[in-house]
Amino acid sequence: MLKPVMKIDEETGQKQLFMVPESDLEERFVIWFAFQHSVPRLRVNKREALVFHHMNDPELVTFNVNKAYENFKIDYKYVEIPYLIGVTLSRARDELRHRGLEWAIEREVKSDQYPPGYVVSQNPLSDAVASPQSVVYLTISKSS
Repeated sequence: MLKPVMKIDEETGQKQLFMVPESDLEERFVIWFAFQHSVPRLRVNKREALVFHHMNDPELVTFNVNKAYENFKIDYKYVEIPYLIGVTLSRARDELRHRGLEWAIEREVKSDQYPPGYVVSQNPLSDAVASPQSVVYLTISKSS
């Protein structure tokens, strides 16, 4: 979800609510939302953030923007890739299926860090976006 950040404009002294994206999909939403609703954008941490200058209830603004974000994901058929490294293959499969994504084992490797049957790496990486039914390739740890 978009992370809300409250700041004071140093020039005007007005409160501003920034909705800062944390993923590529959220970044796409921010650009779309700003265009649709004439909401100003500002670069924050190399990302485009929404800026609300006048608001009565920051929590309501956050709720409504996040609701619009959920609708955006449905309308534009984008899915965020979850972080799967360090989870069991079974859990990774369940998470990918829940999001409408496919999976395939790319390879199995010996790992000192993870027991057999755990995800060691993934492609694409987490926070990338994909269309439903896209394949996420998993590297799984195997026994020595």
